Amino acid sequence: ALSSPALAQAPVYKVVGHIAGPDGGWDYATFDPGTRRIYVAKGAAIMAVDADSGKVIPQLATADRSHSPVPLPGGRLLVTNGGTDTAVFVDAQTGKALGSVGTGKGPDAGIYDPKSGLAFVMAHNGGEGTFVDVAKQAAVATIPVGTTLEFAAVDGKGRLWVNDEKTSEIISVDIKNRKVLGRYK
Repeated sequence: ALSSPALAQAPVYKVVGHIAGPDGGWDYATFDPGTRRIYVAKGAAIMAVDADSGKVIPQLATADRSHSPVPLPGGRLLVTNGGTDTAVFVDAQTGKALGSVGTGKGPDAGIYDPKSGLAFVMAHNGGEGTFVDVAKQAAVATIPVGTTLEFAAVDGKGRLWVNDEKTSEIISVDIKNRKVLGRYK
């Protein structure tokens, strides 16, 4: 149990406003400090929201069962598309497609690691992780990671972490050597 002083110091969160967007489901939302936009995967589109004005662009870019818009250097996004088993590079201002790479089956989460210059796409249905060189806009490796991959994170120290929805594990991946280091229930 928390003591009274700990409770007194806990931050207080409250809703301070609402921004209306188009109806329908959505998956991951990401914030890009460079563009000051929030990008939201909405299945057939990527929605952009100006964080300062609240202005909504309902369809910045088209997609096919999009799951994760990943902000990248150079004013780009990497968008995972479960309908085509691809990740598409998109101009973050205009939404124009710049290229694509193949991924494992059912790409879901994506994340960028500034230290390595790689993005990682987690295949929800295939259980593998695709390593993407964002400068070259090319997949450079695909490794088996788990069974049903969901969200991913990087630690800035050479490790990728991803949860496996089916096995209830967190999996640690060595980025440089492209291998699984451990599994944690």
